[in-house]
Amino acid sequence: MGISLVFVGIAVIIVASVFASGGSSSVGGVIFIGPFPIVFGTGPDAAWLIALGLVLAIISIILFQVMNRRVKRIVE
Repeated sequence: MGISLVFVGIAVIIVASVFASGGSSSVGGVIFIGPFPIVFGTGPDAAWLIALGLVLAIISIILFQVMNRRVKRIVE
């Protein structure tokens, strides 16, 4: 289900870019390899996209730690 949503999202972006006229586009992302983030981006709004990506990555790490502690408490 998840991979199909990724493909549908890519298709929607491609179709929207074909029919859009005169707009600007920006790309940004964060990839974690262990505890080290690799941040990249290009375009006029890339700084906002990178900041959003970092915030989402930090939130996901915090949620992972919280869930990990809950599981450890249940196992003990």
